[in-house]
Amino acid sequence: MRRCIVIEPIAVSGERGQHYRVLCDGAVLIASTWNPEYEAARSLKEAGFSGAVELWRYGKPHADAIIHIEKAADRTVEESSGRDIRLVSWKAWDKAEVA
Repeated sequence: MRRCIVIEPIAVSGERGQHYRVLCDGAVLIASTWNPEYEAARSLKEAGFSGAVELWRYGKPHADAIIHIEKAADRTVEESSGRDIRLVSWKAWDKAEVA
C-alpha cells in the first residue's frame, strides 16, 4: 500500500503567505508550513520511510502527483528578490548561524 499525504490550506500569514497542514495517512504530519511537499518528504525520511508517496490536495478527487521521498527530501523552494522562485538543493540550518 502506497503512503498518502494530503496538503490542506489553513491560513495566510506573514511574508510567506499561504500556510498548509500536512496529513499522512490521516494523521497530522506537519501542523503548519509554507513549503508542504518538501518538508513532508523530509519528515517522512527522518521517520525512516522511503519510496513513493501520493500527494493529494485537500478536496480534490484525485492525486496531484507521486513524489519520491528521498529525492524530494533533498530539495526545497528558494525565493529571493530579483529572482524567480526555483527548486534548489536543501541544506539544514546551521544552528550557530541562526543564533
